[in-house]
Amino acid sequence: MGAAVNVWAVLEPLVCGQCGIEFAVPGHWLEEKRANKGEFKCPNGHLRQFVGETDAEKIARLAGERDLARAERDSAEERAERQRLKVKRLRKRVALGICPCCHRAFKQLAAHMKEKHPGYGKADIA
Repeated sequence: MGAAVNVWAVLEPLVCGQCGIEFAVPGHWLEEKRANKGEFKCPNGHLRQFVGETDAEKIARLAGERDLARAERDSAEERAERQRLKVKRLRKRVALGICPCCHRAFKQLAAHMKEKHPGYGKADIA
């Protein structure tokens, strides 16, 4: 007479997308098939395969998208800061009477800015 052996395995339920049969497979086998997108057959012989992104692929893709978004944000912040400094320098030059087009100094412009707009070149632009 033979000896009885009890085996415990965690089974994961599946449903065939073609014939609708419900069946179960060991969890470790299912994870391996999902990870490498391997082919398998349902009990009625229909060829099945997992398609689409695995969790690891999705995490890698999202991490790449996050890094790209951060780089774009940093680049935009740098451009904004350069533009802010450019405007600040221009305002200061105009307040001192320097034409922004031909870069020549005009005493009348300087006097006008000093008299009518005393804080124009001194105000810091946020």
